[in-house]
Amino acid sequence: MHVPIATLGQVDPQLNPLIPAWTDIAWSSCVAAAVVLAILALVSIARMRRRAPGYGDLLWGALVVIVPVFGAIAWFVVGRRRHMLQR
Repeated sequence: MHVPIATLGQVDPQLNPLIPAWTDIAWSSCVAAAVVLAILALVSIARMRRRAPGYGDLLWGALVVIVPVFGAIAWFVVGRRRHMLQR
């Protein structure tokens, strides 16, 4: 069997032998979940803003945009509950 010398030591640049393929799928899933969570938080903030306008909702929206995962979780745990109690 004759293998060209130029291909013996070459590694496909698309494949990284140190990182398994499932990690790409896991990271992609995490990013997709973070994006969905941020979008759901922004929609929830917009709906609350229609019911009771105020500048606090703009700050919550900015927090979700700047720090998506932390801001969205904080909105659903603290902000939404506090907003419902003020109504």
